[in-house]
Amino acid sequence: MWFDDGNIIIMASESQVAFRLYEGMLASVSPIFKDLFAVPQLADAETMYGCPVVRLPDSPEDLQNFLCMLFNPGYL
Repeated sequence: MWFDDGNIIIMASESQVAFRLYEGMLASVSPIFKDLFAVPQLADAETMYGCPVVRLPDSPEDLQNFLCMLFNPGYL
C-alpha cells in the first residue's frame, strides 16, 4: 500500500517492505498510532521520500492485512 501523497512511511520489521500512508488516518483509528505520532521527531530521525519512517516489529504480511482492513474494510 503506497499513497504518493502520504506523509508517513511504515516499515515492516527488519524487511524492506514499506507502506506510505496518512498519519492523520492512522491516528484517527488507533490510539497507539496517535500516541506514537504525538512524540516529537528527533532532528536526525530516519526519513524516506521526505517522510518520517516508523519501523514496526510486525511481519510484512500481518502489517499489510492490518492496513488493508483500515483502508478497505471489506478486504478480508
